[in-house]
Amino acid sequence: MFAVDGTCILPPDGIQWDAPAVLGYNGVGAPICSAYRSCRLTFSRITDAEDYARWHDLCDGALHTFTLPHPYTGQWIEVQAYVSTVELRLDTHDIYNVAMAGVDVSLTHILL
Repeated sequence: MFAVDGTCILPPDGIQWDAPAVLGYNGVGAPICSAYRSCRLTFSRITDAEDYARWHDLCDGALHTFTLPHPYTGQWIEVQAYVSTVELRLDTHDIYNVAMAGVDVSLTHILL
């Protein structure tokens, strides 16, 4: 059940987890990876300004609690993350009738 700050909301159409960032390498050449992860949520059913504004308001520099599927097991877990970007997608097939096609949200500093 997808939730933000304890409130169940419309689940994303896609969740893309990014690999942990490589911070450097140890003496034998093995990578030293960040403890934090990030992910990108894709919503194609958010098509009005009010839903977009809700996500945009979460991009406030504060930690928020999300219920997301674990990247390896798929089990729903509760994590804290920052909303770093909220990008609006537009449908521009008809330049005289431009419409919202969805929203992409990036979450960062997720500690699993």
